[in-house]
Amino acid sequence: LKVERTESHTLWSGSLADKTLRVWRHRRTGEAPDISELMASNAVYVERCAELQAQLATERQLSTESASAHLAERRVAISHLSELAAAHARLQRQKRDGEDIVLSLRRQLQET
Repeated sequence: LKVERTESHTLWSGSLADKTLRVWRHRRTGEAPDISELMASNAVYVERCAELQAQLATERQLSTESASAHLAERRVAISHLSELAAAHARLQRQKRDGEDIVLSLRRQLQET
């Protein structure tokens, strides 16, 4: 039993600049695939996948390091913010105490 084999390849390409759409079609009929060509393309595919996996791992590592650095900076900023809030509260108390002292001194001066 013979089966006629047909392969169709369609490539679409568009350009936003000149608003064109190009279509390339390629048809092969009756040809059996070349095993050496398939093996070579598979080897290239495997190599490219390994490169992409390595690149993805590197990008994940950089992203993790960046997130860790950002988290450390944020913790430092929160620590500084809490220190500033405590210093602000302390200065507010000192201001109230100073105002109370000035008020009592004014009263004493007015009484004399």
